[in-house]
Amino acid sequence: MTNIEREQILVASILDDPKAKWGPNVSTALAYAPDYWESVEAKPIAWAIVQFHVKGKIPDRLEIQAYLNKGAGGWFPEVSKFIEHPTFGPSNALPMSCAETVAGELLPGYRDKQIRKTIGEAWEKLQRTPERAREVAATLKHQLEAWT
Repeated sequence: MTNIEREQILVASILDDPKAKWGPNVSTALAYAPDYWESVEAKPIAWAIVQFHVKGKIPDRLEIQAYLNKGAGGWFPEVSKFIEHPTFGPSNALPMSCAETVAGELLPGYRDKQIRKTIGEAWEKLQRTPERAREVAATLKHQLEAWT
């Protein structure tokens, strides 16, 4: 199974049972959306689910579609149609306990992307301000130690 498929299953599972309590893997995987997600279709929906959750709202399929249709979060209204795709239907959903396992399989890849991004940003900063090499190195060391 690819990470794109895992992301789509995760979103389908949440949409299928929006009142279900999320475990730590699901919560963490959603926290990486949209920046580190691979599925073009799932990332805006996951982002909208997080926005609803933060506001204490249940991520209802129709409300999320309306939210995305308004262009919330800078998404183009066309992405709201992604939610209608069969990929996000009940046939692709898992019980939340199983979705927790699927989400856990996504986390190492997201952390690796986060590390690569951090190293890349440090490299770019060194190119712009080589005189701050020690400061950049200390910051990078601190960030990498926090993730490993």
